[in-house]
Amino acid sequence: MSFTLPSSVRIGFADYTVVPMTKDEAAKSDHFGITDVDALEIRINTEMPAQRQINVLLHEMLHACWDMGDLEDTVAEEKAVTVLSIQVSMLMRDNPGLFHHMIEATWVIRRP
Repeated sequence: MSFTLPSSVRIGFADYTVVPMTKDEAAKSDHFGITDVDALEIRINTEMPAQRQINVLLHEMLHACWDMGDLEDTVAEEKAVTVLSIQVSMLMRDNPGLFHHMIEATWVIRRP
C-alpha cells in the first residue's frame, strides 16, 4: 500500500500544513510525528510504512483536535490520543465503505 501525505488538513477553524519529516529528524525529536498548534503544522516521518504514516497522521490530528477543544495538556492526553488513533485507524481499515458512505452522507446533508 502506498500513501501520500496531504499538503494540509482542516481541523476545526484552522488549516494545518502537513510537512514530511525524515527518519533522522524523527529520531532527534523522539517522535514519529509532531503537532505544532501555534504554527498550525503537523510533521510526519515519511520513512515509515504507509499504515504507520496513516496512524501517526491521525494521532497528530487528534492532538490538534484536543487543543482545539481546549482540553488540558496532560499525560492523559498522550494516552487518550494513542488509544483513539489506533482504534479509529482500525475502524477505518476494517470498514472503508462505511467511512466513505459517512463522508458522502455528511456532504449531502450539509450541501445547500
